[in-house]
Formats: sequence, structure tokens, C-alpha cells
Amino acid sequence: MPQPFKTPPGIPPTLSGFGSIAVDATGDLYVSTTYTGWSVYEVLPNGQADDLGYARRSGGNTATVQLGPGNAAEADSGNVILRAEGGRLVPSYTFPNSFFLTYFAYGPGGVLYADEIGGTHAFEPVQEIVSVRAGNLRVLWRHRNT
Repeated sequence: MPQPFKTPPGIPPTLSGFGSIAVDATGDLYVSTTYTGWSVYEVLPNGQADDLGYARRSGGNTATVQLGPGNAAEADSGNVILRAEGGRLVPSYTFPNSFFLTYFAYGPGGVLYADEIGGTHAFEPVQEIVSVRAGNLRVLWRHRNT
């Protein structure tokens, strides 16, 4: 007979509004949520949930969370990639202010790839896909909205 779901210890019963989820090598979950405003939580295997801080994807959505170099959880917030470190989110890479980060991924050798939110000529006249290697940003693709 199925058992009713019980909230694990440490997780508030109302924790909800999840976006993306990443799992590190130790089994810790990292989830973006709108529970306390836009934020990222670390959920340990024992159910303890800790708010790591504010993270909000461009356009107002929950942050994209995924693993980066060294198996560290990272999330996007505006034009910044944030890394989960020491129980909080710290900046890992900052794009120029004119770059409205949408999604990101890491490739071989820790190369960061990112795309920019598309828009119209009134909001964002250019959409780009870029790579960042050793701190150097390179435009791989550009579309000018007209």
C-alpha cells in the first residue's frame, strides 16, 4: 500500500516553485525556486534544505542550475554566473552589463558557453552565443533583431 508523502526534516512544508535541479557527486541537490523570492536551495541527502541566496534568470524566471568545473553547483542571475560555495552563492563569472544571460553550459576543459535572451529591436537588438575560456569572452554567433 502506498505511503502518504511526508516532508523530510529540514524542508519547510511549503517549499515549492521549483525551476531547474542539479545533483553533485555527493548526492546534494541544488534547486532554483521562487519560495523565498528567486533563490537557490541546497538539499542534503538527509533532507536538510538551506537557502544559498538570491538568483534570478534574465526575464524573471527561476535560475538555471547546473554543475560547473570541480563538480560545483552554479546558477545564473542576471549577467552573473554564481557558484555555490561555503553555504552561499558567490560570483564565478560576470558578463558585460549589456549581456542578458539566459542559459549556460560547460564544455571540455571548463570552457563556459552562454546565450543571451532574444528580444526585439526595442528591448535587446542583439542576441549572442558566446564562449569564455580562461576569462576571455569570444562571440560565436550573433543575430541582430530588426
